[in-house]
Amino acid sequence: MDSLRSVMEWDIVFENCWWMWIICPLLFAIALVMRRSKDRTRKICGNVLLGFSIPGMLAALAGFGLFLYSFFRIFSTVNPATHIVNDIKLGDDFNDLENSSLIFCPLMIMLFPIQGIASVITGGKVISKGSGKAVGILAVIMGLALIAAAVYFAVGFVHMLGDP
Repeated sequence: MDSLRSVMEWDIVFENCWWMWIICPLLFAIALVMRRSKDRTRKICGNVLLGFSIPGMLAALAGFGLFLYSFFRIFSTVNPATHIVNDIKLGDDFNDLENSSLIFCPLMIMLFPIQGIASVITGGKVISKGSGKAVGILAVIMGLALIAAAVYFAVGFVHMLGDP
């Protein structure tokens, strides 16, 4: 168990991607729920929201694959007998892998506001037509949360860039 904990301490890919693994499937699920209806307005709004949620899901899956590769690469390097992780020799290609996971932060900053605005608009349309108030309110709340998350990540990314 200590080796798993030490792997998670060394894995920066997890820190850069875990938000996407929560937020993107939630938006995808809301889109699927909104789409499963006989009401035309709700079905169209669900299709629109589904189209906006697919790039996030693909990015989340790519981040998860990158995490699994990184996790098993570090896990195979850590010596489970001594639990010494101070001198891990993973090589330059692994540093490039970890640095490539930093692209997920700007991706979230660009993707989340677009998805959030689409979610607020489609949720508002569903609420105004009266075809599913619960799912419409959930879509509006998710849209506002996506916009807030984008602002949060933008502030964190600017701080990260300014850190020497």
